[in-house]
Amino acid sequence: MKKLLGLNVQGVVVAAAVGLDVMTTVNAEEAGDIPTVVVHYGDLNLATPGGAQMLYHRIVKAAAKVCPTASTRDLDAFARARNCQANAVSRAVRQVNSPQLASLHEQRSGHG
Repeated sequence: MKKLLGLNVQGVVVAAAVGLDVMTTVNAEEAGDIPTVVVHYGDLNLATPGGAQMLYHRIVKAAAKVCPTASTRDLDAFARARNCQANAVSRAVRQVNSPQLASLHEQRSGHG
């Protein structure tokens, strides 16, 4: 964890993984050509529902930025884009390692 002006700076990297099935943790240096966004959450208390919800919202927005967009006119491309976003969100949630965030993700993604 980095320190900046005496404050703990926490962040998670949300990375697109189009065509990548196995990619658990990515840091900015390893990402190379993979689009990434760092989502900071040092200002949030992830032990609270509100903090977890805010971070989840930030992660979902970041996933939408790093993954390709596609029109529903091309169903294959649309499915790949949705899959990319879902995978990026899942990886980011795992990186944070917060039970509250993981529970929220399970509810939102239909796995819980």
